[in-house]
Amino acid sequence: MNQSNASYTPSLSPLAYALPTELSIFTVTLCLNTLVLIIFLTDHAMRRNPFITYLINLNLANLFHATVGVPLKLILTFDPHQPHTHIFCEAYIFARFSSDTLMMQCHVLITTNRLWAVLFPISYQQKHKKTTAKIICALPWVYINLFVLPGLIVDGVLYRTPKDNVLCVVNAANLLQQRFIYAMVGLFYIAPLCIIVTAYPLIWYWRFRRRRIGTLREVFPEDDGEGPARRPRVPTGQSLRSVRSRSFLVLTLLTGCVCVCWTPQVINYCLILFFRVRRTRFSVAVELLWSLQPALDPILFAMALRGFREKVGACRNRVCKPHRITTTH
Repeated sequence: MNQSNASYTPSLSPLAYALPTELSIFTVTLCLNTLVLIIFLTDHAMRRNPFITYLINLNLANLFHATVGVPLKLILTFDPHQPHTHIFCEAYIFARFSSDTLMMQCHVLITTNRLWAVLFPISYQQKHKKTTAKIICALPWVYINLFVLPGLIVDGVLYRTPKDNVLCVVNAANLLQQRFIYAMVGLFYIAPLCIIVTAYPLIWYWRFRRRRIGTLREVFPEDDGEGPARRPRVPTGQSLRSVRSRSFLVLTLLTGCVCVCWTPQVINYCLILFFRVRRTRFSVAVELLWSLQPALDPILFAMALRGFREKVGACRNRVCKPHRITTTH
């Protein structure tokens, strides 16, 4: 029969049709975040601010996502019907979960850092040093792996089927693994977004309140009983208010970008897991929007940090400046 002689052409996944866009985003993400890392590591004056440690941590998470998570994802996307080896699926699932959750946790650390600064300013100034920032930034790299690895190892050894190795997914048919996926999505996807969204208005309110109190104290200085009222000493060099303003501007830009790029993906995960909705073309757009976040972070750094913009401008002038040929008479 003609039907039996017909050749079978495997159909690409919906995300494969957006493969050129995904490759473009991957290239931009890798180049911009590499440039940002070089600037951060070579600018010693900028690194003196402990808050920059959180931005470097986010930059490293973006690079981990671009160099480990995205290439494996592109391989799987290009030919989703080809069975993959067990080792490849283990690497893909681990890289996908760990890189995505690391980026989210790094954004949460930036938000909690600003929350600490506005709610407990004295404690923040006394206890928050560069060493403290480095320890805090190292925590997600540890506890995410401690949470993700055991579940993936159990799934790969006990529950993974050959059919699961085609799509490289966790076997959610098992009740234990289903609870593991629910816990992972709840802790590392839904909770971070809720923390970032709810914390920003609180940070803005307390920051506005403290600035208003500070303005009133400048207009009506208090007398300490020892003669004319004295104004508080302002730190020399870079103004503390200027540093806080730039940190808040970084937080504002990152929070806005997170809300735009992450919210659809988190909603998509909830629809697939809890309401059993199949992947549609909406999922393709959501995946691309999610992938855009690490590419936008370096641009937001340049918009918020003046020293960073000056460094980028100096690098651009050094590369683009024509070489002058001098002649000696």
